[in-house]
Amino acid sequence: PVLTESDQDLSAEPPNTHPSTDGDLGISTVLECGSVVMACQFNSEGTLLAVGLINGTIQVYKVGDASPVYTLRDSLSVQSALPVTALRFTHSSSHCLLLATYASGVVRSWYVSGGQCLWLVKEEGWGEDESPRRQTLSLSLSPSSERVVTAGTDCRLHLYDLQTHQRVQTCTASSAMSVMDGHLSRVFAVTFHPEKETEFISGGWDNTVQFWDSRLPHAVRMLSGPHVCGEALQIDPSGNQILSGSWRKESALEIWDYGSGGKIADIPEDPRGKSRIYSCHWLGPDHIM
Repeated sequence: PVLTESDQDLSAEPPNTHPSTDGDLGISTVLECGSVVMACQFNSEGTLLAVGLINGTIQVYKVGDASPVYTLRDSLSVQSALPVTALRFTHSSSHCLLLATYASGVVRSWYVSGGQCLWLVKEEGWGEDESPRRQTLSLSLSPSSERVVTAGTDCRLHLYDLQTHQRVQTCTASSAMSVMDGHLSRVFAVTFHPEKETEFISGGWDNTVQFWDSRLPHAVRMLSGPHVCGEALQIDPSGNQILSGSWRKESALEIWDYGSGGKIADIPEDPRGKSRIYSCHWLGPDHIM
């Protein structure tokens, strides 16, 4: 049956949608960003929080008092109005920079305090219908912050030199039928090993995690299982373990050994209900968020 407006108790309170916590966690501040939030990232000092919005704008907040201090957008991002998909802080000399990817297929480097886009890359150009051929969905900085790798909807991963802003490698599956040495569908997460300059992993819709060496065009090995749909792939260097989050009801959170690719554990399900995971992170070797 269809519930009409006359059948509803309009005086009833709406469901509580405010965030809540258990245990030792507490909510410090709730930010009203004025638009749907697609990505967020703290700087390394913990003093700034960058928030990427669905309309292509990046709002940067001061953590101490939660005040908005910088707004990052240019004419192209305003015109396309496509979402920000990933954010990473870095530095150049004494300047705080922010790398951002967009569903428009663009990668930008922002000078944060100056509100200026220093450079941008259109990864695959635009089609005849003015839509991007590739939506860029994720990025990761190498441990030295000298290189960045991006991933997106076309199965390929692009590696850039941050000094020259040039692409130095494209990583993709080979044409071999006997081995799966790359992705077969869109890639939602990519992350460098925090202690290995040339090694990174990626995951997406094809239910694999691919292991890459940035000096080679094809993946060097893989593990099967995780169905990754967001920033849900991270490496803990202390135990050399991978945390993966999957958008599914069963085995949503898993821990893997980086060296062998073998599964170490399934994280127990939330007793309040099964969760499909979009994002997960290590908080040291013993805690997960």
